[in-house]
Amino acid sequence: LEDGAHPTSFIGVKGWMLSKFSKNPEWASDFAAFLTNEENALEYFKKTGEVPPVKTVLNNPVLTGDPLVSGFSSQIQYGQPFPTVPELDHVWDPMANALKFITDGKDTQTSLDDAVKLINDKMKMAGVK
Repeated sequence: LEDGAHPTSFIGVKGWMLSKFSKNPEWASDFAAFLTNEENALEYFKKTGEVPPVKTVLNNPVLTGDPLVSGFSSQIQYGQPFPTVPELDHVWDPMANALKFITDGKDTQTSLDDAVKLINDKMKMAGVK
């Protein structure tokens, strides 16, 4: 920012979960470790473009050499975990639609205003105060 401060953004990660009902918990644990090790986390990034939640991979030249990805990776240190509140369920679709409308050439302010109205309407119908 102009004053030298960094903006705070929400950060989140995708994760793998193991069922406590697994018939082979040690195999499931080994598989999770395999999926999340540095080598496979990097391979997952190469295949999907998703920044992996493995700190050592964030410093890998494959990620640091990509200007778009390196921006996301460096911002992580200024972020805070994304809140897990049910009200956000009412936000995702209207905002995704607004962004789609904007990229299709619709008026930005109108698209965002419509999304806000829809979000507020959905929250009211759900009883959110």
